[in-house]
Amino acid sequence: MIVNKILKHIKQGTLFSWIFKKRSLWGKTGFYRIIKRKKYELFKTLIAQNEKNKAIDVGKQLLDGNPGDQILRKRLSNLYWSMGKKGKCISTMRAGFSRELNAKIDSIIPSIQKAITSDSSSIDFKFRNQSTGTNMVCWIEHTCRLGQDTRKYLTKIYKAGSNKEKLFYKKIRERHSILKSITPKFINFIEIQPDNVSLLTMEKVMEKQKNINEEYFNSIFKVHKIITSIRYNDIIDLIPQDDFNPKTLQVAYNKISLKQAFAVIHRESTNREIFNQLYNKLRRLNYSPDTIELIRRLEYMIIDRKMYEKLKPELHYTFLHGDFNRSNILIDNVGHYKVIDWSNLMIGPVGLDMVQFFKAFDFSFREIYKLYLTNVYCESYLETIEKIFFIYALIIIVWFQKLNRNTIDTQNYKYLVPAIKYIETLVSEIEK
Repeated sequence: MIVNKILKHIKQGTLFSWIFKKRSLWGKTGFYRIIKRKKYELFKTLIAQNEKNKAIDVGKQLLDGNPGDQILRKRLSNLYWSMGKKGKCISTMRAGFSRELNAKIDSIIPSIQKAITSDSSSIDFKFRNQSTGTNMVCWIEHTCRLGQDTRKYLTKIYKAGSNKEKLFYKKIRERHSILKSITPKFINFIEIQPDNVSLLTMEKVMEKQKNINEEYFNSIFKVHKIITSIRYNDIIDLIPQDDFNPKTLQVAYNKISLKQAFAVIHRESTNREIFNQLYNKLRRLNYSPDTIELIRRLEYMIIDRKMYEKLKPELHYTFLHGDFNRSNILIDNVGHYKVIDWSNLMIGPVGLDMVQFFKAFDFSFREIYKLYLTNVYCESYLETIEKIFFIYALIIIVWFQKLNRNTIDTQNYKYLVPAIKYIETLVSEIEK
């Protein structure tokens, strides 16, 4: 009987859809899991090949079989959006909500619009796709027209998680009002329980094109100084430091865990585990003896000469954005810089946000030295020990995560050699 059904669905071209619908049966043998994996690989391949219509067909079959797969739902929604099928995109996203949650969101929209303007006839809205962020669901874009003046506002709908954005807008931004100058106008924040969904509404930044030049970098440094002007003792009561376990690096030695590690880089155990895992990587990928020797010199400076003991959280740690990259730093139509997405805010060494920022650029160390470390806005702002740990983080979080073995081995003169020489110079200054 099963064989006949399989032959029937092969003939009709519906075999995969039928298998997904019967996944509880096939899951017992593992057959469903194999088919699903192959189908998902085909889905990703078709996207990479820009075969969008075929990818949508495959994606729909996958989603029929696993409607709770929110990552798949987001990818399929993105495909619809990229093809101009905005209605289909939004309906696909909202189909992932429960009926009750959809009703709650619809009932909340009028109260959001009332917070924007008291004239309900002057404002309308539409749902928009959101392609980034694992917890993001979608946006609602509000357009408010009052006479000749048109303004747009965005409501970000997302799974709450730790809800650091609520902490930022409701407490940190209110206490430290200097942050209002570098963030969009805040309208309101609403939580939907027990769904653990949050709606954050702010004025939309009508973004101006970015010209990557000296003026741009100087403006970025000014924004960075505003954020890090909030020192450790001013913020620690609102953002308790995470109890990071260095053994985490044994499981996940990546930019996320390393950023968490550098938030407590004043601890000896954290530094030792960073180097242990880095040496494992160097041996596993067969890095050159010259590269390994350069890392030994770095380790000697940080651990043997105990530079981590010179780094004091109460003196050298500040408030940080946590994801300080170009996509989160917008320029409005009058040239003001606005920073968005505070969901990764943290406390750590003053230069850690700039390490994240420089990851987007292919700068040599000498370029970063000239652009940032000796910049008039930064040179007197960064203490010697803070410069050491900025360079240390740059090496570990950016270069050894972004650059491949061949680039590092053959171009040490651009990266590791001048960087480690400069660290040695700075260490000597501290020990005078």
